[in-house]
Amino acid sequence: MEYIQIGKLVATHGVKGEIILQHVLGEKIKPAALKQLKALFIEEVKDSYIPYFLEQATPRTGTELLVK
Repeated sequence: MEYIQIGKLVATHGVKGEIILQHVLGEKIKPAALKQLKALFIEEVKDSYIPYFLEQATPRTGTELLVK
């Protein structure tokens, strides 16, 4: 399987388990596209990807998403 790097996790946000994802997807992400986002694969160790399943993803700024 081929993975595409879209950004990096930069900080936690609040106390409800949200994380800020800084991305390179572009300034105008459509809400419908975010609803289709089911999982992110995080590379914790080189060439080893672990799936993290999302409850929600919401735009924070033009280059950041809040993911839970």
